[in-house]
Amino acid sequence: MTLDDTLPTAAAAKAQAKRLRAHFQAAGRPLSHAEALEAVAALHGRRDWNTFSAAAPESPPAAEPDHPRPPLPAVGSPVRGVYLKRPFTARVMEVKALPGGLYRLGVRFDTPIDVVDSALFSAFRRNVTVLVTADGVSCDAGGRPTQVLRLTP
Repeated sequence: MTLDDTLPTAAAAKAQAKRLRAHFQAAGRPLSHAEALEAVAALHGRRDWNTFSAAAPESPPAAEPDHPRPPLPAVGSPVRGVYLKRPFTARVMEVKALPGGLYRLGVRFDTPIDVVDSALFSAFRRNVTVLVTADGVSCDAGGRPTQVLRLTP
């Protein structure tokens, strides 16, 4: 595993260490509990147990819902909404479903949008790629919506 993989909880990792100890005990090569914990941490890409346990989640990740995802707008579909507080109409150029209920959408604005809030200069964008939730909202790092997409009828 790599650092990008989802880590098990500390409790699940301790259970792995217990099974690892039992395996090696049965093979005639006993491990201490600490050695087993260190081995499990290394298997998950961490340098030691303390580093692993600090990074491990307290509960397992939520399972993907059993119900299907909402339909995505097709490439070429018209959309409208607000981008950086500016209303727009656009066409969808790219659609990709991502894990965690997110979608990567590439849109081409019908009219370029100024993406700078300055009286001194402008920077117009015609194409943007954004990550949006199933309800069509993209948030910036501060949690404020930057783009809201609505399918046009």
